[in-house]
Amino acid sequence: MHRRGDLHTLNVLGAAVDVLARELKAVETTAAGGPGGRAAALTALAAFCSGSPIQRLAHSLGLSHSRTVRLVDRLEAEHLVTRTRDDDNRRNVHVSLTASGRQLAESITAARLESLRPDLETLDRADRAALERISATILARRITHLTAAEETCRLCDPEACGHPDRCPVTRAADAYR
Repeated sequence: MHRRGDLHTLNVLGAAVDVLARELKAVETTAAGGPGGRAAALTALAAFCSGSPIQRLAHSLGLSHSRTVRLVDRLEAEHLVTRTRDDDNRRNVHVSLTASGRQLAESITAARLESLRPDLETLDRADRAALERISATILARRITHLTAAEETCRLCDPEACGHPDRCPVTRAADAYR
């Protein structure tokens, strides 16, 4: 049974997450120059999967292989990514960011972080520390396998996160390595 105060906290948390998610999605879409997974694909490639097989990108985006291929087709047509065949297994195709793709990914990540700055600046030092601790706890609890870590970090800035030492997602994922 939930106490009345818990229900209020749950409701406020849910509303805050919803508002932030909508605002971040709008910022990502604008910064990426369009919807359809562009932002997540570019930032995932920049953070951890440039040079990896398309299937790894598909898993981190939560998309089917065929939908990811269509997304990569569009990104390649815009000279944001390149594809290469695996030398050992020609069926595997690897995707890499171009210099312009990396630059756009960095712009997307910066725009996401800047959109949250006004919210963070309203908090005092103690509340910022509490928010970091609570957010890290919530994130770590959600990492139940390695793919969950990549799904979670697909829009992250590894430098800002302190990856790998301070990253709560990486620390949680280490249990599955």
